[in-house]
Amino acid sequence: MHDTSLILDLLIVFTLSIAVVYIFNRIKIPPIVGFLLTGLLIGPNGFHLIGMEAEVEVFAEIGVILILFSIGIDFSVSKLLNMKRLIIVGGSLQVLSTIAVIALLSYGIGFEVNIAIFFGFLVALSSTAIILKLLITNGALDTPQGKISLGILIFQDIIILPMFLVTPLLAGQSDNIVVSVTLLIAKIVGILAFLYVSIQFVMPKLIFAVAKTRIKELFFFIIILIALVVVWLSSVLGISLALGAFLAGLIISESDYSHEALSFVEPMRDVFGSIFFISIGMLFDVSLVIANWHIIIIATLVVLLVKFISISFAVFVLGYPVRIIILVSLMLAQIGEFSFVLSKIGLDSGIIDFDIYSKVIAVAVISMLFTPLYFELAPRLVSTIGYAKIFRNYNRRANNESEKPKKLKNHMIIVGFGLNGRNLTKAATIAGLEYIVLEMNPITVKNEKQKGEPIYFGDASNEAILEFASVKKAKILVIAISDPTSTRAIIAQAKNINPDLYIIARTRFVQEVQALYTLGADEVIPEEFETSIEIFTRVLTKYLIPRQEIERLVNDIRSDGYDMLRSISRRANYTDISHHIPHFDVCSIRITDKHHFIGKSLNELKIRNRYELTVLAVKRGNDYIANPKADLVITNEDILITWGERKQITEFNMDME
Repeated sequence: MHDTSLILDLLIVFTLSIAVVYIFNRIKIPPIVGFLLTGLLIGPNGFHLIGMEAEVEVFAEIGVILILFSIGIDFSVSKLLNMKRLIIVGGSLQVLSTIAVIALLSYGIGFEVNIAIFFGFLVALSSTAIILKLLITNGALDTPQGKISLGILIFQDIIILPMFLVTPLLAGQSDNIVVSVTLLIAKIVGILAFLYVSIQFVMPKLIFAVAKTRIKELFFFIIILIALVVVWLSSVLGISLALGAFLAGLIISESDYSHEALSFVEPMRDVFGSIFFISIGMLFDVSLVIANWHIIIIATLVVLLVKFISISFAVFVLGYPVRIIILVSLMLAQIGEFSFVLSKIGLDSGIIDFDIYSKVIAVAVISMLFTPLYFELAPRLVSTIGYAKIFRNYNRRANNESEKPKKLKNHMIIVGFGLNGRNLTKAATIAGLEYIVLEMNPITVKNEKQKGEPIYFGDASNEAILEFASVKKAKILVIAISDPTSTRAIIAQAKNINPDLYIIARTRFVQEVQALYTLGADEVIPEEFETSIEIFTRVLTKYLIPRQEIERLVNDIRSDGYDMLRSISRRANYTDISHHIPHFDVCSIRITDKHHFIGKSLNELKIRNRYELTVLAVKRGNDYIANPKADLVITNEDILITWGERKQITEFNMDME
């Protein structure tokens, strides 16, 4: 007889999760909160519906590993290097300032120095799994607040290793600090050497050899094997499994098959990642909170406040605007999942007792429980508190007033200097258009300004920054950023200042289109449909449909707000005969007044003799003249549909142009 306990537990977990998440979705509450509540209900501190908590914790740990592994695959070493300032400066300032403040507060209320420092370690860490899941789900990973949060989280995952090594020292279990520090440095050097060798010499050849077999199962196994090897080595070295998983993903990201690998990992990541959030809910002990409610509430509020201040300080030093400071600070204010691991080490080493350990877990879970809620509420909160008025001059001071562009009129304001912003400035320069760029990355602003670019630092949703850019006299505002919340705020603010301003906004998702139009955007470019337009444009070109027809179709689709793509499925009117007769194809070309064909008969044109092409039909207006006679005279706007060898078609098209 097989033991079905685990299967029954998983059945309960998934059934209750589906019910709770479905209900929460109907009342617009993030699904992560539903998973946390599910854990609370089924766990040992709830109704105790499952009896194999250890197995669920294993699945949860796999979820964390897969989340970090997929982030690493979607990342790259070059991206990591580009974020070095966010990681080193932002991460170190946040962690060190949090440890210092928490240690001082703990020491001030009577805890010993070693315990006070250990509390600082616990509070300094944020939840990588929760934040990355929220950023990915909301498409905010590439926003300024997403990049800063990721940079700080990466530093936190790196700093876990020294924290693990220092914890026994705080407990008095090791007197040889020199050996411990030397061991730490050796591990860091070993990790860097392993990454370099793997990325440069080993993994590209190994993955290529497996990919050549075209056996999906073998490719999947090699990806999982790489992850397991790196994670196992990380555990041997005493590094967090999450950081090891991120490094494994980073190794694979440098291969040409990273996207294929990511497609294999994502489904498992979502399933096991959900179990991770359920396991966090299982840790929550309601009875403990009720018995110590005053201590738990005060400790939670102190943690949130201290982290908010320390993160704000770090992001402020990085030079970002107030809105980004507030969003990042709210996002990372919770205690992280790796604090559970660290607190268990502290308990085992004797730094803290079980009573303190239980309270730490309770505070951590509460701070994590509310993270999805204020992640959703943060943008509205930022707008509600009127930060633009309170900190009106903060962003203005970031730019030298003497450098402010003078006498701007009928100019274009470009918000964001990413790929779209850069291309737009190049086009504007070629066309001789006057423009100004607003960007929130202070390093980008500094570097580009040295190159002579009219770029200025500031949050375009801030009224003071828009006035700095002379928005009242501007003709066009182009929003080229990937932050939906900021885009909405910028449109509303700009339209309020200058109702006649023509606003073009970029958005990643189609569901944002109508909301942006309602706020006052004149044109909204959704990336999803623009990508599909580019694809079918190339497809239609391949079928030699007249360029004018393609352009007309594209204009029709854009003019009706992409409704054609959303609601209508049309069958093409052109048949690809070349599938049946190799090397032959159909050519369609519209005759305009610039062509010499007008007024001549098919007999006079001698298309068959000159190009060895057969005129199958002539489309005139809405009518087709099939198998036209030799005396048919070609008129303006006729479309000739011909058939022949592809090389002859190419020659015919070149002569027509």
